Amino acid sequence: MEYEQFESIRREQRKTLDEKIETSINAIKEGISKSKRPCVAFSGGKASLVALHLTLHLKPDVMVLFNNTTNEFHETVRYVRDLARKWKLRFYEVKPKLNYWQVVKKHGFPHQQRYKFGEPKCCQILKTDPAVEFYRKKHIDCVITGIQASESGARLLLTAQKGIIFESESIGNARLPRKIIRINPVCYWLDKDLWEYIERYNIPVNPVYEKYGIDRCGCVACTGYFGWEKELARIRPRILERIYNMMGITQLKLDEETEEIRVRDNKVTLDDFDS
Repeated sequence: MEYEQFESIRREQRKTLDEKIETSINAIKEGISKSKRPCVAFSGGKASLVALHLTLHLKPDVMVLFNNTTNEFHETVRYVRDLARKWKLRFYEVKPKLNYWQVVKKHGFPHQQRYKFGEPKCCQILKTDPAVEFYRKKHIDCVITGIQASESGARLLLTAQKGIIFESESIGNARLPRKIIRINPVCYWLDKDLWEYIERYNIPVNPVYEKYGIDRCGCVACTGYFGWEKELARIRPRILERIYNMMGITQLKLDEETEEIRVRDNKVTLDDFDS
């Protein structure tokens, strides 16, 4: 990545929230004006929530896709479905053909260093493939997401190379049936901007953030980010134990990870993730 591209992103990130809102709305307006069948990819996380809220102001009847990977927090699934009812969204929920545990048993767990190992197989099978199939069936020509440059090196690189709005023939490793417009309206936003926007407009937020004291609410049993072991040891120790067993890691390792951070109120069992 060129130094000038990196500095350009940093300049955008230093702008005020109102300036960022204006940039985001202009990008959504531009994309929608060139589109006949746009769609918001809504994960239930704070970034895609803000992207959805911004889009609804411009196109209240936009299609909204929730990709239920079978590896979600139960609170996330309930929250997304409840919000869809309360906001009367044009809502669609899709699921993959295999669940998370079936995929990792066959293909292995996702690696933390995605820049080196590429998109994990579980992401492709559980997220990308069902989404691409939905876009094909519904003839989607514009996708609005909650991608932030600050989330990871891969997303920083994507933002540097493509910007806030661009055309694409693929998502991840999957080819699209046609070129689509991709809009990442909050790509320059920082987490503090998202929370300020959510508070300003009194938007109902996914309860997992407060309940578990976490910054991300993606796949529960994900091993593809740094710190996943400590987080699972704190909020889902039984899932961590299952992962360790599948990886062939000893009980001693599990005991070391969970010694001081045992969860006090864990009502979700492993059976809940097998369906």
